[in-house]
Amino acid sequence: MPPGGIGVGVRILVLEDHGDIAEPLVEALRRDRYEVEWAATADEAYRLLADHHFDLAVLDVMLPGADDAGFTFARHLRDVGFGGEILFLSARATVMDRVEGLDAGGDDYLVKPFSLSEFLARVRALLRRSAQTKRAVLERGPLRVDFDTRTV
Repeated sequence: MPPGGIGVGVRILVLEDHGDIAEPLVEALRRDRYEVEWAATADEAYRLLADHHFDLAVLDVMLPGADDAGFTFARHLRDVGFGGEILFLSARATVMDRVEGLDAGGDDYLVKPFSLSEFLARVRALLRRSAQTKRAVLERGPLRVDFDTRTV
């Protein structure tokens, strides 16, 4: 199991059209015991989303058909209520590219080329953050915050 106690039961969608990039990512995620589905096109990804719940979507920005297809895909995911985390992967590295990705609904943005260890650390961080915000009660010492009842 990866550091931080995340892994088993966590479903990740990888939308990446280049197999030489996607295959090592998928292999590393599966080695860390994540359940991973890989789609090479947005159409394949939509089919997977229709059949499965995903906790995290890893999206390439530049897909066949448009240089910003990953941004469009993310916007659509958010429009239909996808509550999971979104991590963009892209060779587009300007500040404006990263801003556009975050504004499109992304939670993080990693510029290619990147290290596999950094990618995995970002996945863990996103999932850790997601798990914390989904908990109904947060306790730290004598402080108890109940998000369902909105009491402290």
